[in-house]
Amino acid sequence: MPTTLIVWLLDSPRFVVVDTLSRAVLAAGSDPAQLPPKPEQTLVLVPGELCYSTTITLAAKQRAKQIKALGFLLEDELASDLDGLHWVSQPRDETALDVLVVERAQMDQWLDRLAQWGIRPDLLCPDYLAVPEVDVLASAGSKWLLRTGACAGAAGEPDLIAALWRERADAEPPGEIESLSASQIARLGVDRKLPNLLAQHYAFSSDRPSPWQPYRWAALAAGLAATLAFAWLAFGTWRLDRADTQLDQQMVLVFKQALPTATRVVDARAQLAQAFKQRSATGAATDALGLINALGRAKQASPGLKVKTMSYRDGGLQVDIHARTLADLDRLMASLGADTRVRAEVKSAASGADGVSARLNVIAGAGT
Repeated sequence: MPTTLIVWLLDSPRFVVVDTLSRAVLAAGSDPAQLPPKPEQTLVLVPGELCYSTTITLAAKQRAKQIKALGFLLEDELASDLDGLHWVSQPRDETALDVLVVERAQMDQWLDRLAQWGIRPDLLCPDYLAVPEVDVLASAGSKWLLRTGACAGAAGEPDLIAALWRERADAEPPGEIESLSASQIARLGVDRKLPNLLAQHYAFSSDRPSPWQPYRWAALAAGLAATLAFAWLAFGTWRLDRADTQLDQQMVLVFKQALPTATRVVDARAQLAQAFKQRSATGAATDALGLINALGRAKQASPGLKVKTMSYRDGGLQVDIHARTLADLDRLMASLGADTRVRAEVKSAASGADGVSARLNVIAGAGT
């Protein structure tokens, strides 16, 4: 009987074995020693709170260019170095593209853990995509799952997911949240096609043996030794040039956002410092520097917060922050709420082992 193994990487891993043809659940448990020896396929669910996924719409005439510039299109949504991320894109139709993003170090950790159990996965995707329907809440141990689209959702502490639910449904979550059952997990890959993180660098090659397999690494080592020094020098030069260009572009962008009326850049640091001093004295929060000043005053009440990135767009300050605890985030929102010169809202939040990451939108308030 052909079988399919589904592995869910929770704090305590969960294994479900199903009949590949009927999708009937044959076994479920948490002991890797009881796994079937050779399942026909293996599907792995990873913690959704450590992933980012979305579906983007592509312009028909710029499809190829948009796919190549995918990292820069989504840069504002991510609070990580693009070079340290693993990207997977999968066409949904002619105009839509599903995108999955996760840190490379996290991918390596998951695959090492699976390898210790002797598991070689065929598909790996965020656990919230296992929720059978859009805008349905499900529980998994101590966390909640919410799928918000074909390739979008969230996973994390119940309080955070409940806040996302209220924002989408404009209502309180249901009184009872059902656990994601083994039978629902068994439908993975049958009712709908799931995106797979095992692509590009992480795609497994065929098991077919090659006659030169025993000599492969020796041949590669000999070839790499001859070109490594030149390749490394060229790569380092390219990275430095790229970093200089990006820094120049970011500097000009920040200056224009902060001082839109300035006609030229003489001494960016001195000009920004003088403008910030004026905003601090007047308390105005009508532009980028005023909003940053208001955020700085509110942050003093929450020393456990760290601002990771900021951008100013359409009169609003987009802020990515990291808090040690949910209480730190609550104190910041309370401080901002007490300041009538600004209005702030949490656009998204996710809880992880190292704290809470959130994106805020801060705009001028009625008291400005």
